[in-house]
Amino acid sequence: MSLSSQNILDIAEAVSGQIALATNVDYAIPSPFLFRKKEDFFAALDDDQDTKTKIETTLLRAAWLRYLTFEDEGDTDDNARDIEGPVRTLVYEITWFTESTFERLDQDDTPDDFNKQIRKTNHEHVTGIMSLCEQFQGVNSIPALAPSPFAVAETISLAQIDNTETDVECQFVPGVIGDQTKLECRIRVQLPC
Repeated sequence: MSLSSQNILDIAEAVSGQIALATNVDYAIPSPFLFRKKEDFFAALDDDQDTKTKIETTLLRAAWLRYLTFEDEGDTDDNARDIEGPVRTLVYEITWFTESTFERLDQDDTPDDFNKQIRKTNHEHVTGIMSLCEQFQGVNSIPALAPSPFAVAETISLAQIDNTETDVECQFVPGVIGDQTKLECRIRVQLPC
């Protein structure tokens, strides 16, 4: 009646797969894995980014999944709990990060118009947030967990934990500057009996 180590890995991998479907998310990492520098990030996750020029010119756009806490749902019928197993809500944090550049959405405008343009990487960051919200909108089953040992395996709409931070150092890749947003992801699972 508890989550096994494998169950926890399967849940994180399935939710990361759902995160990876969002617009602008190039990498979805199912744990709060830290990298010493950008080169280490690409060495571990992308064999195509194998030269200094490629690493310097490829923007880091990634989301990390980190377990925060859990909540057990109250029981109204003890017999049902014994038969079906309890429902537990796992609360994760998604840290969505996009590396910044000074590039604007329209580089061809006159200088006055150019100064009014939105920074492209910030726009991509916000677009990624909205796409992540769409991926987790409402109550949805987690397709990657089917078939699974859980009678219930679903995500609930995301919530933004704090304001988006701009021009900050990436929490997971030191030295990389960009925009970062933390989202709360709630996952309901019915524990196997």
